[in-house]
Formats: sequence, structure tokens, C-alpha cells
Amino acid sequence: MVVRKQDSAGLPPASTALALDCGTRRNLARFLDSARFHDDCPEVKVQCSINSPVRKRAMAKTICLFNHKGGVSKTTTAFNLGWMMALKGKRVLLADFDPQCNLTGMVMGFKGVDDLAALYSVNPPNNIKDGLAPAFESQPRQVAPVECVEVVGNENLFLVPGHIALAEYETTRGIAQELSGSLLALRNLPGSIRFLLDETASKYKANFVLVDMSPSLGPLNQNLFTTSDYFVVPLHPDYFSSMALRGLSSNRSILGHTR
Repeated sequence: MVVRKQDSAGLPPASTALALDCGTRRNLARFLDSARFHDDCPEVKVQCSINSPVRKRAMAKTICLFNHKGGVSKTTTAFNLGWMMALKGKRVLLADFDPQCNLTGMVMGFKGVDDLAALYSVNPPNNIKDGLAPAFESQPRQVAPVECVEVVGNENLFLVPGHIALAEYETTRGIAQELSGSLLALRNLPGSIRFLLDETASKYKANFVLVDMSPSLGPLNQNLFTTSDYFVVPLHPDYFSSMALRGLSSNRSILGHTR
């Protein structure tokens, strides 16, 4: 099921949801065509303060893949959908916001935690947690684009690696969500996640950012969900997926911001 958030008045009933066959790229290609994601990222002219025309690229569209039931192929859908979009000429970022880092391991061929530890020791930041550290850990520097990993075999596809300790930011984000109106130091946190994605997409001239999310309904996922342009709910055609969709449709902490 694909919902364009600006036009949606909420989720449709579970019976109208589209269950994706995530194992077949042919079906994903049809899904991509039927979704009709337009390339809304043309170059536009803007006028700077010294009256000289400059060119500025519009922001990439962010698409979150979320279902608060595990095992419904969110990661597989993100990878295959991103691969097919890239084959069609779009430049795509795969952002791994799931602390399990399955998307990162899939793309980079990791087999254990030691592989992830080697990834995190690189400087400049090349993963989501380190990219957000200036905002979430009050470091005296600006949030900067993450160094992405080029996916082998597809020159238009890039990975924004995840971090197994990203869940540590859940509490910080939750506090900021409740107190940002009264504590000035917390006001930058809610917008830092989308800012990081936009800056990274701009660096790599991406048209789309596909965000792989965990099944949690915590503060980080609420932020990702409510600041995205679209969201996709991967489903399996079973009773438990239907229950999860109904639970999502009644969750006001997320859907209350999309109406």
C-alpha cells in the first residue's frame, strides 16, 4: 500500500491494502509503475542576494517503509524497490534506520558484529548514528552529509549505513518531542533527521530516499514517518498483518500528523 501523505485522509481499510510479493523484481517493477512516483526534482532557478541567478536542486522525495509487525519483508522490499528505481534511471539512497542493520548487512555482505565495528571506525561519519551525533550529543559542529556506500552492480544506488546503537537516541528524541517547546537546546533535534537525509541526498544528487524502519512505534520512527513525503506498508496476506495494519491506522501518534 502506498500513501502520499499530503493527499491522504488516513489509511484505507485493511481489505484494500496491497500485499507486495517482495521476492520478485518483476512484480516490484509493476508496483513502481503503478505507484507513478514522478520525478519532482528538476533544477529550478533562484535569485541570490547579489542578483545573480543560481541553480538549486529541489529536495529528494523521502519514502518510508514501515509496518509495526516484524517479518513482513520491509528490508527486502526496500532493497529490491530501490534497485528497480535505480535501474529506471533514478538516483536512490537506501537509509537503514533499523538498529538491527539487516539492510546494511545485506548490501555489504556482512556476517557478524565485527564487520559492523570496522565500519564504524571510519572518519568522516559513514553511518546514520554518527551523522546525527552533532544534534543528539550536542557536539559543536553542524550535521553534515553521510559518506554513502555505492551498491555494487548499480551505479545509481547508494546505502546510508545503519548503526546497532541507533536505539540509544530513542530516549533523547522522546524527551525532545515533549519538551522542545520549553527547552531551547532541544529544538534542533526533531528536524535533524530529515535534515541529514536531505543533505546526504543533495550530496549524491538523489531523486529518492527509501527509509528502512524497525517495527517500533517509538519517537525515532514517529519522526521519520511524519516528516516523510510518502510511506509504504509492506504486508503479508495473513491475519496478523491485517491486525498490524488496523493497529497502525488507529495510532494517532503517527497518523494524526498525516491528515
